[in-house]
Amino acid sequence: MRIQDLAQGIHRLIRQHQLSQLMLSAFDVLPEMKMTPHQAWQRQIKGEVETIELENLVGAHFG
Repeated sequence: MRIQDLAQGIHRLIRQHQLSQLMLSAFDVLPEMKMTPHQAWQRQIKGEVETIELENLVGAHFG
């Protein structure tokens, strides 16, 4: 496969799935920040965090 073929295939997928619009809409509504990154890191190093397995993350509520 030539680099040109690869690039054309990627471009075709981007247009077919409207990825540019999806990427823009992904940032239309940002989640509310509950704490600063510094506060989160402080909790992490103090062990004040809960470990949640990735498969259990869907639908989980934090707060």
